[in-house]
Amino acid sequence: MARRGTRSILANTVYLTASSGTTRLLRVIYLVVVARFMGPEFYGMFSYGQSWYLTFLGMTTLGFAIVIPRAIGQDRSQAPLIIASSLRLQVLAIIIVTSLCLFAGVLVAQTPEERNLLLIFALVLPGRGLAHWAEHIFTGYEKAEYGFRLEAFARLLEVGSGIAAVIIWQNLLLLALIHAVNWWLQGLLGWWIVMRLYPEARVSPRRTHILEMCRKVLPAAIYIAFVMWIMQGPIVMYRQLPASETTLGQVALLLNAFGILAIVPNMLAYAALPVLSRSVNHQESNNIRFVKELCRMAFVLGTVISLIACVVGPWFIDKAFGSAYSLTGTLLGPTLLLLIPLMIARASAGVLWARDIGFFTVLAALLGAAVMTLIFPGLVASMGPAGTIMAAGCGISVWALINIGYFAWKGEISMFDTIIKPAAATSVVILAYSYIAAYNVYIALTVALCIFFLVSLLLGIFRLSELSRIMALAGGIQRRRD
Repeated sequence: MARRGTRSILANTVYLTASSGTTRLLRVIYLVVVARFMGPEFYGMFSYGQSWYLTFLGMTTLGFAIVIPRAIGQDRSQAPLIIASSLRLQVLAIIIVTSLCLFAGVLVAQTPEERNLLLIFALVLPGRGLAHWAEHIFTGYEKAEYGFRLEAFARLLEVGSGIAAVIIWQNLLLLALIHAVNWWLQGLLGWWIVMRLYPEARVSPRRTHILEMCRKVLPAAIYIAFVMWIMQGPIVMYRQLPASETTLGQVALLLNAFGILAIVPNMLAYAALPVLSRSVNHQESNNIRFVKELCRMAFVLGTVISLIACVVGPWFIDKAFGSAYSLTGTLLGPTLLLLIPLMIARASAGVLWARDIGFFTVLAALLGAAVMTLIFPGLVASMGPAGTIMAAGCGISVWALINIGYFAWKGEISMFDTIIKPAAATSVVILAYSYIAAYNVYIALTVALCIFFLVSLLLGIFRLSELSRIMALAGGIQRRRD
């Protein structure tokens, strides 16, 4: 990719990461208050309600996160028709999926309070679907700063009102209602901003345009639905098993912590889609570099973050959330190793979609979701809450390995250099840490990080020369103007 394209990816990533980062930071503050004031049982049910409606969100957003940035990146002259056609499909999807979520919530609820909670969270879908649609338009135009400002405003409002509600009323249904109202506000404001910025999009698309958009979004919608199930399904399935609600709260906090740190791989792959699409259109072969670089980065970041979390996690969780969440602190480090396969899956999927062979990653996500769902009950029965993390890790790894397997099959990457060598380095370091940690965790962390750095240099996983290149690219973000 050209330097201009790389800067575009970085700039869009900065704004998208800032947007999601703002959400995650405020969410951490919010969750600390909810968890400490209300306890694991309350927090577990609140997280379950959120995960419930999020499993339907992929069907609501119709894969526009992939289709819209890619379509606008390929041919910006068609953007008005893309906006108009996608908006009509978005409204139709909102009506159908919200109705489905409401009906399913009535069926699965175990108590009247749980039923009311799921019904309120189902009403978040229209607002959130519209908000994400607007964000995808901004990303397609590579103007993600608008999404950042809107996200920051809406989340600040939600966190402020939510914390007040927790302290004053301590009512679970009220918190769910606040969540719904704020997403409705963000969705309506996002729609208004899009229409104001791009008035040329106020056209009436022909039926052929709408059907063509529908044909494009169907594979992406299926893909997003499976990915959302991989990410959110463990909490929903855990709730259906004979486990205490207190344990549900600890498992939910663990997976939410993983979701918060997953912001970087998610947003980097998402922000890169318009540029990757242009690269494919111009018949540039070096978009495969994106996959290789992200794979190496995944092992470096995932290993380091996981090791640090093994040491700091128990202390941080105890201070932030209280001793009732001790299980979360113990499992936090191993859980964050899942960032490695997630980053690989996201990066490789982005290139597959840009090359218009998204059906392959749809199959990969489907198999990953199926594996996770099938092994989930058995792993939880034998391993307890840790089985939840193991099942999720298996699902994400299947998704990632099938994606990468495509490029290896085409001869574009070496599985040995891209996956096996970094995985071996990570395994050696984890084993070294586990052995030394029995004596002193701080010495274990220091030794493990030194070993990983040396092994990575020896195997060529990381090179010192890359530091200056990364800093130079980051410095060019402010000068980027396509």
